[in-house]
Amino acid sequence: MDNKIIKGDCYTANGSAFCFSIKQGKFPEDIKIKWVDVPDNTKIITRNEFSNPKYLDDNGEFSFELLDADESRGELPNPDTKEGLIKIMNGVKKWRLVHAHTMNGLDDKPMGHSWIEGDDNLVFDFSNNPDSTKVLVNRCQFYDEWQIPPENHPKPWMGIENQFIIYKYTFEEVSKKVEELGSNMHWGPWDFEAIR
Repeated sequence: MDNKIIKGDCYTANGSAFCFSIKQGKFPEDIKIKWVDVPDNTKIITRNEFSNPKYLDDNGEFSFELLDADESRGELPNPDTKEGLIKIMNGVKKWRLVHAHTMNGLDDKPMGHSWIEGDDNLVFDFSNNPDSTKVLVNRCQFYDEWQIPPENHPKPWMGIENQFIIYKYTFEEVSKKVEELGSNMHWGPWDFEAIR
């Protein structure tokens, strides 16, 4: 199989990025990302820091001054820049390629989707020439956007909960699937038939 990353649907974009770049510890260069212009002095603040009492002023408001004064806080990489995204990716210890049925927010009907998860809390989605602000998101935020799992989003899944499917593959499991498929290789889904 050619080691060139193939652009297109989510299964192909994320599967090829997973195998040919991330597995080798590289950024998927063949995928075109629209990088957002981020000023150099942009401060990256985590969601937890916004509510951390040590960064709240006397009025209970978030304070950049208190944040800046915290010498124990390290610099966080900016995920909206290529350099920041690469730093974040280099810190991930556990990768998974995911194939699933999610809920399409436009029509509230299930659909097949694929993405990559890092360390059980990050989602990388390299499909459809994404905007850099959408390449990396928090897994909870991603799952909320795609309305999964059904127990957390009962209304759209009511009566069709059994259509929710999710498979998470390690590098070794993906290699085995590719070997098993041989000349019939495709990027998925592999263990279920996508509704659409």
